[in-house]
Amino acid sequence: MQLFRRAFAGEQEAWVYVIDIFQPLIYSWLRRVRGTRSDFIDDDDLTTVAHDALLKLRDSANRLPESTVGETLNRLLAHLKKYAGKDVPTLFRRRNRSRKISYIEDDTPQGAHILDAKTRITLAQHLREVLSEDELFVIEHLFFKGYKPQDIIHDFPERFVNIDHIYQIRQNALRRLRNDPVIRDLVCP
Repeated sequence: MQLFRRAFAGEQEAWVYVIDIFQPLIYSWLRRVRGTRSDFIDDDDLTTVAHDALLKLRDSANRLPESTVGETLNRLLAHLKKYAGKDVPTLFRRRNRSRKISYIEDDTPQGAHILDAKTRITLAQHLREVLSEDELFVIEHLFFKGYKPQDIIHDFPERFVNIDHIYQIRQNALRRLRNDPVIRDLVCP
């Protein structure tokens, strides 16, 4: 517990020891949660999730100092396990959506795509002209990369205030695109 307290206080050497000691335990939890999904989530993903879980634990301990009171690790490890376990299903869903999208595109016969390459390029260029940087970012991540709004907040917390901000940006962008005559001509000729 003393090692965790020192790590949470910002001591870098303590963090190295925490990672060395507890990362194998976190990996075992994550592998159990991952189960047979190893084709979607590899060990590099698990490393990222493990580090994110430790950072969430640190943030939680800084917000609630009473969580580091006492000398047993039970409460702290329970929180760490919870944080680590929540990210694997989210990562799996995101990868599964991306895989489904790529499967549909790969399975489509040649020439049967809704938009030909020239139209897609024109559409992408027009989106860059019409949408703001944040709107383009949100539209690309939601509709082309398979993210959910909460995934965007989780992966880019410094970029957006909260999830409502993402919903508002999406709504404004979609309204603008529905009313844009160039988009209507490109998508619905």
